[in-house]
Amino acid sequence: MAHNMYNLLCVFVLALVPDILSSPIQPSLQLDQGLLKGKYERTLNNRKISSFLGIPYAEPPISKLRFEAAVSPSKWSGILNATTLPPECLQYSHMTYKYDFCQVTGSEDCLYLNVYTPKLFDGSEVKPMDVIVFIHPGTFMYFSSSYSSPAALLDRDVVFVTFNYRLGILGFLSTGDHIVPGNNGLKDQILALHWVKKNIRSFGGDPDRVTIAGLDAGAASVHYHLLSPLSKGLFKSAISASGSALCPWAIAENVREKAAKVADELGCPTGDSKAMVDCLKDRPATNIVGFSKLFIPWLYNPFAPYGPVVEKDGPNAFISDSPLNIIKKGKVNDVPWLVSFTSEQGLYPAAELLGTTSYITEMEQRWEELLPHLLDFNYTVAHDRLAEVSNAIKDHYKINLQTAEGKKNFIQLFSDRLYLQGITHAAKLHATQLSSPVYMYKFSYPGRYSVSDTMTKFQPVERHGVCHGDDLIYLLPMPWFHLNNPDDIAMSILLRDIWIDFAAKGTLGWSPIKDNLPKLSVLDIKGPDNLEQTATKDYSEDEFWISLNIKENIISNNKDEF
Repeated sequence: MAHNMYNLLCVFVLALVPDILSSPIQPSLQLDQGLLKGKYERTLNNRKISSFLGIPYAEPPISKLRFEAAVSPSKWSGILNATTLPPECLQYSHMTYKYDFCQVTGSEDCLYLNVYTPKLFDGSEVKPMDVIVFIHPGTFMYFSSSYSSPAALLDRDVVFVTFNYRLGILGFLSTGDHIVPGNNGLKDQILALHWVKKNIRSFGGDPDRVTIAGLDAGAASVHYHLLSPLSKGLFKSAISASGSALCPWAIAENVREKAAKVADELGCPTGDSKAMVDCLKDRPATNIVGFSKLFIPWLYNPFAPYGPVVEKDGPNAFISDSPLNIIKKGKVNDVPWLVSFTSEQGLYPAAELLGTTSYITEMEQRWEELLPHLLDFNYTVAHDRLAEVSNAIKDHYKINLQTAEGKKNFIQLFSDRLYLQGITHAAKLHATQLSSPVYMYKFSYPGRYSVSDTMTKFQPVERHGVCHGDDLIYLLPMPWFHLNNPDDIAMSILLRDIWIDFAAKGTLGWSPIKDNLPKLSVLDIKGPDNLEQTATKDYSEDEFWISLNIKENIISNNKDEF
């Protein structure tokens, strides 16, 4: 992705208007951890809110705590200056591969959260507000809590929380045994949710009315919390935008082998898990993260070499069965779930690939070699079948990167494989297993801005459609997108109201998925005044993908499941 885009993210400043004309007195709070002072900011409609940034929710996961489950933080002395966004977690940025393929950014000391509220608790009997906890995107590899601004959401009464969690190898290394069972990044999230449960009342929020939400890896994380026994009771509804635990990038393979390969590169023993991990704890974190390149053979693909894993059964296991099996067995946290996707979901990463002539040429020349990494089936199809499967996909989708129709098919291929298969199948399964409603919307609004603009360096090129994450532009506006035309502002209000109404009531004004099964009931959002309820049997070429017999938990081989 564009280098200047990455720099924007690294120096991200919330898209809130500074409250330079208000009282200089800072908002302050007393928590069990200690006293903290925040700052006043303004929403898009100039509402005054309080923000508290960089609050520790865990001890720094450094030294002997590296690769361990996070532990609750100590109290601080004096006054915590909670006015600056925390450093991002140490990460291998796939967004700078064109310029410095080995760039590692961030800090290992990164487990902090941010709270934004329009009304602090003043001891009165005023009803506390609903809480939305947003889990940031980045395919479990990059980004941070600084990704999103609550400038639109907090024009209504809601408390908004974001947090960092460990990423990549530091958050998701697994030795496949009890030494490092895996999923520490997800367990960080659980500790953050416990912090919210304990402390959010002081910020005006209701600890019993927490909705967890996320985009991309954040959406998959939300889904994982629906499946984990460790998450039970920490939230009462869930929102997943453009991701689920059934997406192919949302579960990691060959985890023990990856750990051993990095250890070997760093001169650590690999035969005994404890000796290997003890050695890795003494190696520089930047070196460990830098070896992510070993598992990213072309550009930034596959974009999630590390991620959630199935752990061995035990009281502290986040999950001990595959997501698909957990859902089918009904062992799910039964809460309302709102799921969404965009009309051209696969533009991430297809927009950048199609926007660079040399990439098109290379994909055409190396299709059989590259496609297993681009579509994340290198580990889930037998090596001697990779070429066969790659060519079957090319033929089925009629891929021709020299024609407009062929490029459209290429985008649809990425949409189906990387997102829609996992998203729609998860939603259908939950709708059959849960008593709580499952809702879905499709975002088809071609507004002024698109996430795909960032992948083409904001150059005036053909946009190809509505990209992965485009709905969040209007809901959690980013600083390089300025919502200043009437339709975009109206769309922002519409999405804000959908999310906040869902957080408040757990229901929405259109049919839940269960009403039309086996068809998938979806609200198609084409514009702020153009909403259409649809019901479709197949969004993502289900029968074709079943026929490929990819060994993963995306979809079962039972065509008649619905």
